[in-house]
Order: sequence, then structure tokens, then C-alpha cells
Amino acid sequence: MSEVDCITSFLLKRSVEPLPKNELESWTVYRLMERLKVLRACMEWIDDRDIFPEEVAQVEGRILLKGTPEWNAAWSDIKEVLATKEHLPRPQRYSSKQRGRVAKSRPRQVGRWRNSPI
Repeated sequence: MSEVDCITSFLLKRSVEPLPKNELESWTVYRLMERLKVLRACMEWIDDRDIFPEEVAQVEGRILLKGTPEWNAAWSDIKEVLATKEHLPRPQRYSSKQRGRVAKSRPRQVGRWRNSPI
């Protein structure tokens, strides 16, 4: 794989295809959260020394940079769709009673450092 192909595949992985809001409404919350994660991973700027304009032209029509009008529209669309979905709170790892038992069952550290005798 040549260096140009490697950079182009990197740009394709870091870019996002713009989607209409009505398509996002049929997605699950998990899928919407994954798209939000991909939007967060978009590049903030392009360093001209690293990427040629021809390579950027190969990802034309996709969202590549944060702060562009396309990125802002995609971000607000996802946020609006997520606001209409049901919020499911994260499950707690332990109940309050279990937390006390877990803390008591942990061995006490004897010395200053974990493995030191004193």
C-alpha cells in the first residue's frame, strides 16, 4: 500500500458521511451514540504538510473537519434525535449494602507501598 493510499484510508476512517435527519430517527440509541463518537473523532484542522489537497478531494462530500457547517448540522441533528429517545440510566455496579461488603473484603495495605512488608 502506497503512502497516498494509506493517508486516503486514514481520511476515510476519520470522515463521516452526512445523513438526513429522518434517517437518523429510525436508528437505535446505541447506533446514534456510535455516530456521535465518530463525529467527536473528526479532525480539528488539516496540516498542509501532512495531507495533500488531492487526498482531501477524494473524501469530498464527507464530513472531515469539526466546526464546519456540515459537522455542526450533523451534530445538532443527532442531539435533537437523541433528545426524543428514551433515556436509560446506567446500572449501578453495587447496591449501597454491597459496596460496604466489597470495601470490607479488600485487604488492607500494610506498608506505604502495596508490596512492601512495612
